[in-house]
Amino acid sequence: MIAKISVSALLFSLSGLIWAQAPSAAAETEIRQMTDEANRAFVAHDFRPFERIYSDRFISIKTRPIYNAKAQLIAITKYDAAVAESGKRLDYETLAFTSENIKTHIFGKTAIATSSKLNSWRYGDRRCQTRYQVTDVWRNEGGSWRLFVSHAVTFQCRPMPWAPLHPAVEALGSQLLPDKTLRADNDPDLAAVVAARTRAFASGFVFTNAAGEVLSGKTASAAVASALDEPEKDNSVWIKIDETAVYIFRTPAAGGFAGTKLQYTVVTALIDGRWQIVAAHCNKVD
Repeated sequence: MIAKISVSALLFSLSGLIWAQAPSAAAETEIRQMTDEANRAFVAHDFRPFERIYSDRFISIKTRPIYNAKAQLIAITKYDAAVAESGKRLDYETLAFTSENIKTHIFGKTAIATSSKLNSWRYGDRRCQTRYQVTDVWRNEGGSWRLFVSHAVTFQCRPMPWAPLHPAVEALGSQLLPDKTLRADNDPDLAAVVAARTRAFASGFVFTNAAGEVLSGKTASAAVASALDEPEKDNSVWIKIDETAVYIFRTPAAGGFAGTKLQYTVVTALIDGRWQIVAAHCNKVD
């Protein structure tokens, strides 16, 4: 009888464990599928997946943050689709876009996905393959995941074909400052995260450095904690939406990048009632 009770208790506890892990597995699958769908949309000149998958507040960061990145992306895609449908040859064309080594970490209503993305493209008759080491920040909005921030370290082909600013972006312009309603520079909870430094890092924290290396553990958290000591006040902003907040700032670089500046994104999430740092990403400012 004792053995039967023990087996029953064990099965009950295991069923609870499976139930607890299922939402995370489902989120990882959904994010991977949407990433693949967005990648195909780049090649197909289809703006509809971007409308559905990307948050209206989507921020893209390479050398600097662009706060109207979703509007830019849709404008580019519609422009290219119209040119292609007219039978004309596009000046700039995405030939293939894929993601590799996608690793997803779920923190409540915030998800972090690191990956290597390969963009094969041409301008005129010249071709290039650009690699991006990316940290994507996803938010759960109304039960569905939406891409909120994408920060990339870029590795271009050499020599890289010259390509001018896309006509759709030139017409639309770049929004280099965030919506004031989203700014949370004076939020006391977020200020406490910065003050806590190493005590604020969540289990599972990941950091992509300017060399495109994805790191974890004490070395990674120490590097980010050090960067938080000296952000440039004129180039720093907190953006907060519900249970996800990002700190976007620049800081002087050290080591192999000394003499330049680094663009940082530090991602925090509300976990069990406490704001914690779940990811960070930086790149060299050209």
